[in-house]
Amino acid sequence: MAKQTPRVRRLPPLPPERLRAYLRATGADATGVALMAPKGEVVLFWIERLSLKAANLLKQEALAAGGDLAVHRGVAALRVETTDALLLLPRKRLSPFLRKLKSQPFGLAELARLLAEAVRAPRRQEIPLPHGASPLVVGERPLVMGILNVTPDSFSDGGRFFSPESAVRRAWEIAEEGADLLDVGAESTRPGATPVAPEEQWRRLEPVLCALRNYPLPISVDTRSAAVAERALACGAHMINDVSALADDAAMLPLVVRSGVPVVLMHRLDFAEEERRENPLSMRAVIADLAAVIERLLEAGGRREQVIVDPGFGFGKTTADNLVLLRDLEELVAWGYPVLVGASRKRFLGAITGASVAERLEASLAAAVLAAARGAHILRVHDVAATRRALQVVAAAAYPEAWLSSR
Repeated sequence: MAKQTPRVRRLPPLPPERLRAYLRATGADATGVALMAPKGEVVLFWIERLSLKAANLLKQEALAAGGDLAVHRGVAALRVETTDALLLLPRKRLSPFLRKLKSQPFGLAELARLLAEAVRAPRRQEIPLPHGASPLVVGERPLVMGILNVTPDSFSDGGRFFSPESAVRRAWEIAEEGADLLDVGAESTRPGATPVAPEEQWRRLEPVLCALRNYPLPISVDTRSAAVAERALACGAHMINDVSALADDAAMLPLVVRSGVPVVLMHRLDFAEEERRENPLSMRAVIADLAAVIERLLEAGGRREQVIVDPGFGFGKTTADNLVLLRDLEELVAWGYPVLVGASRKRFLGAITGASVAERLEASLAAAVLAAARGAHILRVHDVAATRRALQVVAAAAYPEAWLSSR
């Protein structure tokens, strides 16, 4: 069996019921869950693929530091080769714990490095952009990405901006309304939409992108096609938004590596409703799927700073699934990658409110505010001006001193 490096991410503070869910997810027995849950104020790390020897030694070190390690029940009996684990440590004991771990065998020195890296994940990040553009700064305030659908059949505004003239006009309106980025797509991804060939996508996009060469905002191209993405980048686009997370076109991964541009990797569900009932969605599962994609990207030569993650509201998910994603968004943010959320006018908002697509402004604003309050870095929206005003309140509430000093 090939040796696998443990996968580590930091967890945010969790309410008791979510903490217990993570404890149970390790495979720990009910008694262990009951004993470990009330450990107090801790720093939490979710660790995947931890070897048996490393797990046993790590548990000893965690207990010595006043914490604990939840592992599969088969670890104590030496019946499993690897385990997922939940590491709980008193915050004040974290530094000495990591120092001691660096001298331990069984891969724990490397694990200490990964744990320290997870702790250091900065709130403010600069994402390099091509074409001499200034870096995209995330983490200072929520950014607004305006949606421009150059399609006849998008679920919200299909056909409104299908002509190049109307699309370019709308792009400039999006900038004037206060957007920070523009996301341009030529293929609808609504349920049941007919796939659009790369040649047709480019026929729709080329005149728009050519007319936006002096556009003041970074431009993202929303496509699953590497050929379309490559042409768009050559025409001045700055980043790729791939709703398939590099899955639908084998050429997309090498393009992302070769170009070095930022890429939005979105999670989607492709299995049937009955399978979904047997496998209820959790943010833990979403992150595991995205982590596998990111590992492929990094192994191929991509860089961590290229990655933006999107939990994929809609895209095969039920209303309940989407509500879980919105509730647990802090887990995704705590992972350390910039997070993009696209819930604007989505069907689950209509299911909650009974509102038609055209009447979902208030619901979309509520979703954007909740996502921003939970740490989302970029909000992909149709209603730019209204969202920008709502997010100004979120930013001011998060940093009231900075807001007051700017007055």
